[in-house]
Amino acid sequence: MQPIPKSHSIETLLYDEVRRHAALIFWVMDSDHRVVSANAFSTTLIGHSIEGKHFRDVVVDFENRLDPNRMAQDSEKAHLIHIVTKDRLPQSFSCTFHAIDTGVVMIGSIALEEQERLKTEILSLNQELSNMTRALQKANAELKHLNELKNQFLGMAAHDLRKPVGIIMAYADFLEEELASTMGEEQQGFLRTIQSSARFMKRIIDNFLDAALIDSGRFEMDFSREAVQTVLDHSLAMVSLAARRKSITIDRSFPLDLPTLMMDGSKIEQVVMNVLANAVEYSPPGSRIEVSAGSDERVCTIRVTDQGPGIPREEIQHLFQAYGRASARKTAGERSIGLGLAISRKIVEQHGGTISVTSEIGKGSTFEIRLPLHWNSPEDGDPSRRHG
Repeated sequence: MQPIPKSHSIETLLYDEVRRHAALIFWVMDSDHRVVSANAFSTTLIGHSIEGKHFRDVVVDFENRLDPNRMAQDSEKAHLIHIVTKDRLPQSFSCTFHAIDTGVVMIGSIALEEQERLKTEILSLNQELSNMTRALQKANAELKHLNELKNQFLGMAAHDLRKPVGIIMAYADFLEEELASTMGEEQQGFLRTIQSSARFMKRIIDNFLDAALIDSGRFEMDFSREAVQTVLDHSLAMVSLAARRKSITIDRSFPLDLPTLMMDGSKIEQVVMNVLANAVEYSPPGSRIEVSAGSDERVCTIRVTDQGPGIPREEIQHLFQAYGRASARKTAGERSIGLGLAISRKIVEQHGGTISVTSEIGKGSTFEIRLPLHWNSPEDGDPSRRHG
C-alpha cells in the first residue's frame, strides 16, 4: 500500500475519489436546488452533465414531494431516490441529504435492498410467465388435436352425406321433368321444397368439406389450361333455373377472345357460381343481373352486378371471413351458413388473384374476380398439381 502524501489529507483523497471514480451519487445543490456540481459517476449514469439542472429534472418525483431542504434536517436518515438514467429507466439510490452554507449536498449509494426486492419480483414474474407459457403450449396442443378431430369428423360426415343428397336431388329433378304435368299445384310445391332443401343441403356439405380441407392444409388444386368462357357458361347454366323462377334477367357481356388460364376450372367455377347464386338470391323478382368479363395484358376480370339491397360499408370487411354474413335478407327466404365467400376468397388467392365487392345501399352490389393471366406458382415443378 502506497503511503499517503503529506500534502494530501485523507478527506481530500476521499473527496477526489468520489468525484472522479466511485460508484456513488454526489451532488452539490444551491439554495434553489439546482445542481452546482456532480461527480463523474452521476454524469456517466445520466448520460450528460446535470450541472445547472434542477433537482426535480433528474429524479423521478411525480407528486413533487421530494424537498432537499426538508430531508437535510435529518442527515442520518436515508431516502430512496429514483434517478432517470441515460436509458430512460429509473435507478434506485439510498441517499442522505446534508445542509451546507450555500445549499444542500446529496450523497447516495445503490439501494441494494431495493435491487434485491426488484430482482426477486422479476424472478417471480419470470417463473409465472414460464408456467403460463407451458400451460399455453399445452392448451395449443390440445386445441390443435381437437381441431384435427373436428376436421376429420366434418370431412367424414360431408363425404358420407354427399351421396344420399345427390340421389334426392336426382330423383326430384326426374319427377319435375317427367311428372310435373300430372301433379297438382300443392304437389308441385312439395317437390320444389324438396329440390330447394336438397340444394341447400348440398351447399352446406360442400362448404363444410372445403372448410375442413382448408383448415387441415389439404385443400388441393388441379391446375390445367382452361377457357374462362367455358367456366362462365357452366356457371351461368347452373343458376339459370333459379333466376327464371324469380323472373330475374341475366345480361351477359363477354368478348369473343376471353383467354385460357392456368387454373383449377372446377374451383373457379365454384367461385363464379357462388357469386352468381348470391346475386340471384339477394335480387328482387323481376330485376336484372349483369355479368361481364374482359382481360388486358395482366389480368382477366369477371364482374357480377345485381340490383339487390346493397351491403353496409361496415359489413364489407367481414364478408369474406368464415361465417361472415351481411345483414341484408335474401328475397325468397333462401338460407346461408356464411362459408361460401370465405372459401371463394381462398380459392381465388391460391390462383394469385383477388375477389372484392363494391356496394351501395338500395342500389345493389358488384363483385369483382381478378385472375392473373401469367403467374409462376403452378408452373414451378409440376404445373398440374398444387397444394393449398
